[in-house]
Amino acid sequence: MNDEPITITYKGFKALVERAALEQTQVKLLSLVGTREAVKAIWAALVTQGEVFLETPNAKIKLEVEKSLSRTQKLECGKTHLIMVDAEIVDSKIVIAETSEDFEDKLWAATQLHCPTPLHASWRDWVLREVSVEPLTTVGSLRAARVNVFEAFTTKVSNAVRWGILCA
Repeated sequence: MNDEPITITYKGFKALVERAALEQTQVKLLSLVGTREAVKAIWAALVTQGEVFLETPNAKIKLEVEKSLSRTQKLECGKTHLIMVDAEIVDSKIVIAETSEDFEDKLWAATQLHCPTPLHASWRDWVLREVSVEPLTTVGSLRAARVNVFEAFTTKVSNAVRWGILCA
């Protein structure tokens, strides 16, 4: 999505989306700022599967939320900030970062966490090229992806060791 302001709306309530990561219509990360009333109404609608929309210059997307953690904070300017984080981010099944370097560090850590085969540090570059990731749609300066460390990846690592591509 581009850098034009993105908003989130619910029944006349509106807030500015600072950052977001979406997997189709599923909210994986949402950071928004608005009046206390708007933020509270939008949050309540999201967690009860209400008609909440992310509005871009080119689209209007109905949002859905599954398991998420959320926190609000009153800002000095009188507005309220809300952040919602999907449980899959906490479990490192989805990686979100601001920079490519930070993304690679988090992807490496998530792959090590979920791969049943121990991964040697010297294999990092190969692993980052070979691990399967599915990019998420983002708002703001974020890079986000679902990490897929399945049995096929474990087999790929084992074969690479067997064939001498990877060695400790």
